[in-house]
Amino acid sequence: VIDAGLVQAAVSLPALWQDVRVLDVHPDYSHEILSRSCQQPLRLELLDAWRFDMEDTHVASAVHIWLDAPIFRRLESLTIQVHELIPAIRDSLQQEVPNLRAFSIFQTCETKDSLLRDLFNNTVPS
Repeated sequence: VIDAGLVQAAVSLPALWQDVRVLDVHPDYSHEILSRSCQQPLRLELLDAWRFDMEDTHVASAVHIWLDAPIFRRLESLTIQVHELIPAIRDSLQQEVPNLRAFSIFQTCETKDSLLRDLFNNTVPS
C-alpha cells in the first residue's frame, strides 16, 4: 500500500521531474512531466541508438517535444547516444542552451561518416 501523502509529495517536488530519458517517456506524458518540473533546469538523455527511427511516431513525437526551443533552453545537461545523427537531433544542437553545464554525445561508428565532422561542418581534421 502506497501512502497518499508520499504520492502527493513526489508529484509536487520539481526536482523529481528534472531527469528525463526521452525515449522512455510516452509523448502523452511529456507535458505533465514538464509541468511538474516547474520550469526547473532539465537533464535529458537520448539513449539507445537503435530506436532513433523518425518513422516511428513515438520517436518523432518525443524528439519534437523534448528538443523544441523552449525546452532546450532549460537544459542543464544533455546526453545523446546515437548510431546515426538524424537531422532533427543535429538541428536541435544549433539552438541556444544558456544553462548547459554538461554535454555528452556518443556514436557507434560503422561507416566513415563522422558525427563530429557532421556537427562541426567538416572542420575536424582527419
